[in-house]
Amino acid sequence: MASLFDIGKSGLQSYQQALSVTGQNIANINSDGYKRREASLQEVLSGKSGVTGVSDQTGLGVRVESIRRSFDEFLLNKARAATADFEKADTFSANVGQIENLLLPGEANLGSAIGDFFNSLQEIVNSPSDLSARSVALEKGRMLADTFVQTSNLISQTRDGILKDIERRTIDVNILTSEMANLNQQIASSGGKNVNNSLLDKRDLLLDKISALVGVSITLSSKGVAKVSLGPSGNGPLLVNATSSRKLTVSEGAEGLIFATQSPSGVVPTTQVASGAIQGLAEAYSTTSGVVAEIDNLAFRLAHDLNQTHKQGLDLEGNSGKDLFRVANFTLTGSGSNLGDVTASVKVNDFDLIENTSITLTFNDNDKVWNARSRSGDIIASGKSRVSLPGVTFSFDGVANDYDQFIFDPSRGNAANMAFGLSRPQEFAASSPKLISADANNPSDAIFDVSVSGASEASGLPEIASIFSN
Repeated sequence: MASLFDIGKSGLQSYQQALSVTGQNIANINSDGYKRREASLQEVLSGKSGVTGVSDQTGLGVRVESIRRSFDEFLLNKARAATADFEKADTFSANVGQIENLLLPGEANLGSAIGDFFNSLQEIVNSPSDLSARSVALEKGRMLADTFVQTSNLISQTRDGILKDIERRTIDVNILTSEMANLNQQIASSGGKNVNNSLLDKRDLLLDKISALVGVSITLSSKGVAKVSLGPSGNGPLLVNATSSRKLTVSEGAEGLIFATQSPSGVVPTTQVASGAIQGLAEAYSTTSGVVAEIDNLAFRLAHDLNQTHKQGLDLEGNSGKDLFRVANFTLTGSGSNLGDVTASVKVNDFDLIENTSITLTFNDNDKVWNARSRSGDIIASGKSRVSLPGVTFSFDGVANDYDQFIFDPSRGNAANMAFGLSRPQEFAASSPKLISADANNPSDAIFDVSVSGASEASGLPEIASIFSN
């Protein structure tokens, strides 16, 4: 049976330790990753029985059984998932906002430059012989081409910056997962319930940082060892297990960014990067690439349609109109999976005949030919070393493997390479080679309309004069 002095001493020591825990909580209130502790007190029971059994039930005092952390695995995982979703949305919004600032209506953006150029053309229509109106249109045309180039370059630079940010944050993920694997080994070696709370705090802090960068699923073992996998399902590629980690990689593909994990069997592509700051950046990259493609498409259509119309007219010196804009920067983009040693080139025969649609050229090893396919997958042309389409010819040199592939996008890079084609005000072709005017003495209000059409093909039938001559 413990004396009153011993019981009081145990209480004093226990509550002194509990106060130390409280002091530790106060001291670390601003420490990153620190979880609040609580001292769990338990009565010290007597193990004796017999004649003095009743008196022994008074116990031997009190002791600190354990120091518990404020920790709830379910709530933490929910909080991490919410953080990953927020980081995705916040990062996407911040980066896309830069593109919005470039494209929103203003005094010096692409929309106003197009409007100013068409207004200057209208002034030429109103006064075709006025050189001052033509000079203004010449400057507006150059300004429009420069605005296309500047806008495309700025957005492309933004996209390149986003890609570098993704690569940097992917490296951060790999550093954190490597630290997590090392920490797992320390936690496992410390053994069961006696894990140092500081190690567990560090574990949770690392997991918080990883989930903010990329959405993950986390499973804790009974010893506190964390298993981390990509994606919300828990069945995604493994990033961290009990003893090791796997790297996350990112690369550019024909259809966008490709994420992959490095496993013992090699690099395995994954689609499980669904949240976190990295996914927000990936979506911003995709959006920015789409904006660049739309601006390229606008540049192609503007140049293509205006050039066709301008060539139908006559300039101030009676010459046929020239191209108003030059955008041709046609290239073939090879697939990253090509295994052959082959190069491809493009020759533009007639820009006006080129259709604004992407063409996929694939090598067929059985027939030893390159097949050109439209977006719908139909074969529209074939050739062994040269493939010809309206307005353009593709040439191939080297040894190709089966299914080697090149993609031709006629609008790609058009905005960044746009230039105004005229150098003098007199070169604007504002007059038509065919003029129609009504006679002032016409008594009626009849309207005469003329449209230009190509010559019809011969039917092959004999002339009527030869029939009746017999």
